[in-house]
Amino acid sequence: MLGGMLKRSGAVLLSCALMALVTLLISRASGGTAHLTSTVAAASKAPALTCGAWRRVPEAADGALVGVTAFASDNAWIVGSQGSVPLIEHWNGKAWSIVPSPAPSEPALLKSISGSAPDDIWAVGSTTNTPNHTLVEHWDGKSWSIVSDAVGSGQLNGVVALARNDVWAVGTSNSQALIEHWDGKSWNVALQANLAGQGDSLLAVAASSAHDIWAVGTSLKVSYNFQGYGVNLNMSSMGSGVIVHWDGNSWKAVSGQGPSTQMVMLTGVSALAPDNVWVVGSAFQGSLLSGLRAKTLVEHWNGSQWSVVPSSDAPDAFASYLTGVAAVAPGNVWAVGGAFSGSHFSSLLEHWDGAHWNLIQAPNAADGRQHMLLGAAAVPNTKQIWAVGLHGTVLTNCG
Repeated sequence: MLGGMLKRSGAVLLSCALMALVTLLISRASGGTAHLTSTVAAASKAPALTCGAWRRVPEAADGALVGVTAFASDNAWIVGSQGSVPLIEHWNGKAWSIVPSPAPSEPALLKSISGSAPDDIWAVGSTTNTPNHTLVEHWDGKSWSIVSDAVGSGQLNGVVALARNDVWAVGTSNSQALIEHWDGKSWNVALQANLAGQGDSLLAVAASSAHDIWAVGTSLKVSYNFQGYGVNLNMSSMGSGVIVHWDGNSWKAVSGQGPSTQMVMLTGVSALAPDNVWVVGSAFQGSLLSGLRAKTLVEHWNGSQWSVVPSSDAPDAFASYLTGVAAVAPGNVWAVGGAFSGSHFSSLLEHWDGAHWNLIQAPNAADGRQHMLLGAAAVPNTKQIWAVGLHGTVLTNCG
């Protein structure tokens, strides 16, 4: 009985170490209000963009901005939360504005957004109270509505929409990796299983085509050594990265090449082509008691295997995290995340120029708040990138 209690407690501890960091920061960034409030008038114009330099863009709400997608330079969407309410914002080429959307009866957060067309957009997330319940919303060009998914319990963390009848959402349910598919009429479970351990969770998904889709996340593995009744408890834990691939017929786990550290968490993926896919995340070292240090992690798929590509950590930072990635071209890829000084998060930007990953100065606001970046997206047929994060952080660069 004690062993079972220790296993359950340890699973919670490790899950928190991997997953609760961003959730905690989001809750702090969202504030306590349960009402959406605009901090910028919808008609206010952003200053002219100087290409080659990142700049901050006034946001519509001072909330936690987690996911972003774009159809054109004057049509982009952001999802997240403000207080306990899901938040959706739209960019019309001049300013961000809040778009009304339904909210469940429980506190909830939208984490990812993708569309096959401007009038066919999906956003996914979950309630934030335990136990979690999945949340799916759809935009038909006029309004947002909640759509029931296949499981109801758990979390949905990523979504990619390829056509009106071909949408994939990934997450976790009952401590297993979860993949759902929309066929134009309903959501159906495509995969629900432990892929590499226990407590599997898929955190992001991307596609280069309907026959080449990648989902990434993390898997939990826990072992315990203890004496007596837990007075001398030694816990060793491993969290490995999870990568799965859809070839048009089935989902299969693919071995990555992450470092042999204590924990690996893969949080972002971008697919340019079947032989050019980027994954980003963090490699953790240390212990749950002494503190976990994190280093950035980047992996690349060349069509036959994954390899680790050297990336940079923020200088003088206790921990550096990569949370999202957006590929514009083979020699133009951006990764976003955060650098933790020990008491404060700042935005972290890295750029792939075709040969190396390089740290790029981020325009962090000098307001003393947490400004970790959580998501990124490229604007089709341009070099423009959007990056979003905590406390309403919105950054852009046109190439």
